[in-house]
Amino acid sequence: MVPILLGWWLMDRDEVAAPWSLTSGGDHADYPVWLAIACIAVLGFVGTGLAYMLQYDVVREAGTIVSTTVTYLIPVVSVLLGVLVLGEHLGAAQIAGFVIVLAAAAIINTPNRDRRNRAARMCPFVST
Repeated sequence: MVPILLGWWLMDRDEVAAPWSLTSGGDHADYPVWLAIACIAVLGFVGTGLAYMLQYDVVREAGTIVSTTVTYLIPVVSVLLGVLVLGEHLGAAQIAGFVIVLAAAAIINTPNRDRRNRAARMCPFVST
């Protein structure tokens, strides 16, 4: 995002006061630059950093398979929030996508059968 932002700003440098502002120099010229940078830093550190810490906790507690299926549910939650909060339309394609995502998550998270028996069938040299 930083290279895109700087490129955009360099093309419109005469009209835009600073790369992080969307306004011309008018009323917001006295807006402190450090506040905009602090907001971006907080979003990065708190939002992304906290999300990574929570993801590592999920991996540690539930395992890698469950932690990857959690990421598949993000679009489902996003669409449902769009329907409930923003009044968006829920169509047949979204419902079919929900069914596919939830069915895949259920299949992936089914309990494994005896792994030793499966390993023994695949490789007869494995001792059980």
